[in-house]
Amino acid sequence: MTEMRTEEIFKLAAKKWGKTSQLIVALEELSELQVEIAKHLNGKRPDISGLVDELADVRIMVGQIEHHFKCGHLVAARKGFKLEKLLQMVNEPGKDHPVRSR
Repeated sequence: MTEMRTEEIFKLAAKKWGKTSQLIVALEELSELQVEIAKHLNGKRPDISGLVDELADVRIMVGQIEHHFKCGHLVAARKGFKLEKLLQMVNEPGKDHPVRSR
């Protein structure tokens, strides 16, 4: 699907359901992703089909949030900065992952 078509779909969804409703749906989708991750970590869902579905839903909703707030360019720039920071962290000798160092 092209970026232009995706933006058209986001515009239609916003027009039909409104920004507030779509933000609530985004929260619901994030919660569903959290559940799928927990199931995977707990060994209750060894296949990743549910995880893939929820990741797709979350990516769509994140796109809608960026569309609503017209901040996609800001998110892209910040993502680049944060990826560079992550690269520095993984290349730093002796640096433990924050979760593993607890």
